[in-house]
Amino acid sequence: KGYAVLDDKVHMDPSDLQELHRRATSRLDDLLGRIWLRGADPEDRWYMFSEVATRQRLRWDFQMPSDDELWTRLCDEALTIAKPVFEYLHPAADGVSRLRHMVSSVVISRKGANVQHWHSDCAADHHTKAAQDSDFRIYNIFVPLVDIAKDSDGTQFWSKSHSLPPSFFQGNIPFNPPADLVDSPACSAGGVLISDYRILHRGLPNIGRERPVAQFVIGVGTEVADNINWCPYGIDDFPPGYF
Repeated sequence: KGYAVLDDKVHMDPSDLQELHRRATSRLDDLLGRIWLRGADPEDRWYMFSEVATRQRLRWDFQMPSDDELWTRLCDEALTIAKPVFEYLHPAADGVSRLRHMVSSVVISRKGANVQHWHSDCAADHHTKAAQDSDFRIYNIFVPLVDIAKDSDGTQFWSKSHSLPPSFFQGNIPFNPPADLVDSPACSAGGVLISDYRILHRGLPNIGRERPVAQFVIGVGTEVADNINWCPYGIDDFPPGYF
């Protein structure tokens, strides 16, 4: 169906996940402050840098400091749990794993964020190439830092949409998929949810809280790339008051 909540959870204490949530919130506030100093409203303006990108108003995707040991531990734990699934789907070639860790980030949705439009995380050409080659793949690994109940403020998936023909993704995606193919699964704090980069999904509204989710992107082989979700230029490449 293009996504799954795995049975295992990361082996981290709830207090560690709460501390990561605190650090992620602090990191995001710091990044937004730096954007404000460059003349842009960090809540109402769309932007994309190498460190942070808006995914919708009050929804951000941003990278944590690489020297944060607790963050590195979460990353290692998540990859250890999810990699066997991907290795089963894409066995090693001559004993060498074809999996490639592409990026790690945190997605935070804050109180007041509206429902997103249906979208996939990859460009149209990825859909075309993936339809021709079963090993041309990118996957998401999601680890919520808070409990997410079913049909609440989590992510809603359009089941099996990753298998739709590439032409489907070149036009306007319908707002109302078949009801029996829509699912917003529960996932506890520290749980692991994996999905195909091609699957259509959307974040549900955030009414009463901040929702942080760690995200790790895994590619198969050296040919796949994500050229639409991040920018090569950082915030500090632009002087104060630039925007």
